[in-house]
Formats: sequence, structure tokens, C-alpha cells
Amino acid sequence: MDFKHRRGNYLIIFEKVIELPILILGALASIILVKNFDAQAVMPLVFILFSPISRLISYLFTFYTLEEEHLVVESGVFTKQRVEIPFSTITTVDLSQNILFQLFKVYKIKVDNASQTNDTANKSNIVLTLKIDQAIQFKEVLTKGKNTQELREQEAETDAIKAMPQDFVKLGLLQSKWVYFLSIIAVAGPFLGIIAPKLENIFQDMLIGGLIAAAIILGYVLSVALSLGKSVLTYYNFKVWATDDTVKIKYGLLNKKSFSLQKSKINGIIFKQSLLMRLCGFYTAEVIVIGYGDADKEGETERAIIFPIATLERLKKIVVRLLPEYSVEYTLCHPDRGAVRYFFANPGFISALITAAISVMVSTAVGQPLIAAAAAVLLILSVIDVLLRFKNSGISVGNKNVVLSAGGFSRWMAFIKTGSIESVTSKGSMFKRERGYVSISLGYVAPARAARLTSYNLPADQFEQLQSVLKY
Repeated sequence: MDFKHRRGNYLIIFEKVIELPILILGALASIILVKNFDAQAVMPLVFILFSPISRLISYLFTFYTLEEEHLVVESGVFTKQRVEIPFSTITTVDLSQNILFQLFKVYKIKVDNASQTNDTANKSNIVLTLKIDQAIQFKEVLTKGKNTQELREQEAETDAIKAMPQDFVKLGLLQSKWVYFLSIIAVAGPFLGIIAPKLENIFQDMLIGGLIAAAIILGYVLSVALSLGKSVLTYYNFKVWATDDTVKIKYGLLNKKSFSLQKSKINGIIFKQSLLMRLCGFYTAEVIVIGYGDADKEGETERAIIFPIATLERLKKIVVRLLPEYSVEYTLCHPDRGAVRYFFANPGFISALITAAISVMVSTAVGQPLIAAAAAVLLILSVIDVLLRFKNSGISVGNKNVVLSAGGFSRWMAFIKTGSIESVTSKGSMFKRERGYVSISLGYVAPARAARLTSYNLPADQFEQLQSVLKY
């Protein structure tokens, strides 16, 4: 592929589609106000234009070259920078399309490599847009070095694992909806505040209470609808499959994603559950690989989801099919009952306990039992969270993988390659160690969000067993 000293497609300037209507409206408003001799009207337009102008400057002064074994990136206005990235170190090459890119038949390409292991480097600067055919060739050169026809035959996707419509519904219903719910309440709150005093003179308190309850129920229903909509739009036509050395993922409706993950660069797998997902026996699975899990330079966060929602048994089958080198058969060693006291010695529970005590005193002083009731509910939830943390904490040490489990209302289980672990840490007070308990942390090559995982108050002999299987 002849690709030397090129910028790519100019549409990278308009990567954030949401900016376009805001930009147009801002420009029109500024033009109208400037005609009326209001020079300050230009200021909002300056703020609106800041992001696309910064991307325009970056586009004009960033050039990409494909050499025989390297990707070369040259950038900078006054201070020039040249980065050479060997193809062998590239971990992921992602293709994605927002609505605008789909209309003009271009792909956004994001490249990450193994050197991006800290907060600064994790913000990938290797982002460009190309026409679809060029983007596919560009990706294939970086990931395989084979010709386009051979790769297209390999990527027939006939054997892909696909998510069904019912999976999207389950995910939308079981995902946490607090963000949507609180957003709706925040918008509806001022309106309820205006309406309530007017209703107070007309209806009884019971009716007002009923209206408030109906508003809360309606808010929750709307939050469920928003969650369902987001689930369908995000994971529409989800499919995942594996070649000899690559895991490939495609999904999305309005914003299409296409990921290629080098198996050799995948250092772990995480199964996650929200509280609702746990009650219903479902998990979400993602792989741990450099380039995912931390915000990039545009403030977006990507996660390498290998399946959005499934039962544990189905996820195990998917992992065995995609990544057979991982052992998903395990027996977790949990803390015994003597360790439960140490789970209560955490800032969250202590804060809830102090808040409850203060609330009871305030409630008694002002004669408002609802204050004490609210604090009691908070304390009960905190106790439940502590007990769940006790139950979810666990470890399984194997020659190939180490499985670590933790969490409260939300739970996670991580399967980490033993050969990828770079450090292990045991932490515990003198009294805790005397009773045979330590918290165990694993350090390994991963995005900053997941580079250090900890499970709490585990039997101390598990740390010794972990040390015995590690080969540094």
C-alpha cells in the first residue's frame, strides 16, 4: 500500500457530530447579533469553534507514513515530533464510523501500541480518517502485513458469535439506570417545585404524595427506556470471532465500531455484574488490552467488550472458543467468617455509621423522624454492601491464570495470565496478619483503570501459593 506522508481525510475535523448543529446555530446567532453591532456576540462562537479549530490545526500538521515494518507519525507546528512504531508492537487497530462518516463512506482509525501503559501515553495520538477501502488496507498492513484479498477471505465472519435482540433487551433492563433516573429527576425537579405549591391549595397531601410517587415511577420508566435505547444503538449487530492470532469485534448502529485485538497483547479477561445482573445470573465480559479503558485525547473511553451480556456458562464457552489459552474452570478461595470484621473497617461503612448517629441526634432535636429513617436506610445499605464485599472477595491461583474476585453491589472477576503479572502485593496490619489475612493486589500491563486489581482480606497462604507459581 502506497501511503507516504499523508494526512488522511479532512473529516477528522468533524469527528464530534454533536458539535455541528451547535456550530451552525452559534454561527447564525453571532452573525445576526454582529449586524446589530454587538461585538461580544462573537465570543460564544469562539468557544464553539475552539474544538474543531484545534483538530484542524492537528490535522494540517500531522502526517502518517507506512514503511516496510513501521508506522511513522510526524506532528507539531513549531516543535516537530517524529514517532516510529514497529508493526510488531501494535496491540489494536480500531475502525469506527459516526453518522457523518457513514454518509461520506470513511472510517476513523485509532491505533494503540504496547508502549501506552501510563496515563499520558494511553491518550492515543494516532487517529486519522480514510475512505473505507483505504482504511481496510491500512488496518491490514498494520495488523497482518498480508494482502487485502487474503485477509478478506479470512474475515468472512461466517463463524462469528452474535448477540441476539433479546440480549440487548436484557442488557438495557439490567444495566444500572441511576444516571438516567437522576438526570430525569434533576430536570423534572424544578417543575415539581413550581407545581406543588399550586396543588397544595387544591388537593390533599395524599394526592400530592401520589403525584410525586407517579413522577418517580414515570422517571424510572423513562430511564429504563433510555437504557434500552442506548443498549440497542450501542451493540446493534454485535458479533465477535477469532482468527489464529486475532480477536475481531464489530457492533454499532449510529456509531459503528470495528476492533482487531492481537491475542498476544491480551493480558486478561474481566467478567462484570451490576446488582440486577447478579440477581438474574448475567455477566458482561471484556478483555484487558492496552488502548482500552482510559480516556483518549478526545475524552472518550473505549472498552474491549467481547460479549455484552450472557450467563456464566455461556461466557465460559465464548472464552474457550475465542481465547482457549485461558482457563475458565476455577474454584475460588474466599475469606472465612473470621475475616468479616475487617470488611467493616472501611471508610464507607464508618462514614455511614457516623452519619446515622448524627442524624438520630438531629432528628430527635428537631422532631423529624424521617431524617433518622433516611440515615437508617443508608446504614442498612452500607451493611449489605460490606457483607457482599465479604462474599465476593476471592482468589484462585493456577499455573496459567490467576482469578481474582471482588466488589459489593457490583461484582467483578478477573482472569489474568500468570505470565503477564509483573508484581504482587500483600497488605495487612500486624493484627490482621497474625490472624492469617491479607489483601492481595496484582500489577500487570494494562490500562490505568485496570492495571492494579485488589481482593481484600484473603487467607495469607494464598499469597504464598501465588508467589510459588509466578515466574518473573
